[in-house]
Amino acid sequence: MSDPYVPRVNDYVKWKKGLEGWVYFYCPDYITIELYVKKKPDDLVKIHKMTHVCILCYSYQWDELTFIKRRKSVYDQVSGDVSGEPESAEGSVLQN
Repeated sequence: MSDPYVPRVNDYVKWKKGLEGWVYFYCPDYITIELYVKKKPDDLVKIHKMTHVCILCYSYQWDELTFIKRRKSVYDQVSGDVSGEPESAEGSVLQN
């Protein structure tokens, strides 16, 4: 029996609700999944140049997620460490 999937920041996931995107934030109680990013129409706040649309996914819903791939950082849009295998909370690769 394998450990349940525990999402990490920079994992790309699909949710049974028909949504998919990058894990943007993680804490033991919930994650946020980034669904959409666009440039801000103004520069009122100089350090925030993008608008991020995220959805909340509570830990009791993580069994509804499907791991797709992983990137090294938010700056890695296409390439990077796309291992295709999630890791458990202890860091070992999960077995199917």
